Parts: sequence; structure tokens; C-alpha cells
Amino acid sequence: MSPHVKLLECPEFPADSNSPPVEKRIVHPTWQEIEATIRKLDKHVHPFIVLAPVLDESERFNGDSDFFEVIGGNGDYWVAGSINGYWQRRAVNPLGDDNEIDLWTSHQGFSSPSEFVLHDLNVVLRAAKYYYEYNEFDPNLEWEDQTPIQ
Repeated sequence: MSPHVKLLECPEFPADSNSPPVEKRIVHPTWQEIEATIRKLDKHVHPFIVLAPVLDESERFNGDSDFFEVIGGNGDYWVAGSINGYWQRRAVNPLGDDNEIDLWTSHQGFSSPSEFVLHDLNVVLRAAKYYYEYNEFDPNLEWEDQTPIQ
């Protein structure tokens, strides 16, 4: 169990887009639960996960807490962290460009320029595990050049 990550959010969006999402929250997730959930991402029914050090969502968005996100699936992943004053600092794909890739195809949807879309699931898992273990950005990845807010 991570001393830092207290919550894994992994909602399910029914194939019928008229139905509301089913909220799924795993309190004090193990790395195995997180890895299995990331591997399950499919852009539609399971489009994203959020790892957070707080259980209350309002605490996560008050500016005092951090979190880590993965959106996508099926070989296309947007990875970002709001850590140490950065806000949704994205992992960079140095081979990408400004062509949009759909990463969430249900509900509200989400797409991103390919410069911020990773295609190697093992790299995505490594970045998530680094956050899980160290509450930091994986130094083996290139991250968006961004000035911290704090």
C-alpha cells in the first residue's frame, strides 16, 4: 500500500451514452489494483483513472492537494500530474505533433494533440507507479515545460 495514494477513481460509462456513469472508488488501492485498472482502460466504458492522496474530491481541487491522471486506452494514453505546484503537467511524446487523438469516446469525451499522447502501456504503468511510490513525476519521462503555480 502506498503511504501517499489513498484513492483510485475509475468510473464506468455505460455503452448506452444516455445512462449516467457508475462511480467506482477504491480506497487505499494496492499497486496491483491500480495496474489492473490502467490495463482495463478502453477509451469508452473505462476511459480514465485518477490517483489521489485524499478521499474527499473537494480537497483535491482546493489547490492544496495533488493527483495523477491517465486517460485513454487501446494504445493511446494521456498522462498528467498535478504535483508540487504543477497543474495537469502532461507527459510528452517527442514523436507527436498537433494532430488530435480521441482518448475518451463516451460521455463528455476528451482528445489531445498527439504530442501529449503516449503509446507504450509499460511507460504509462511506470509513470503511474512512480507517482504511487514517490509522489513525483517519473524522471525517465519527458514532461511538459511548465512553471509551477506555487
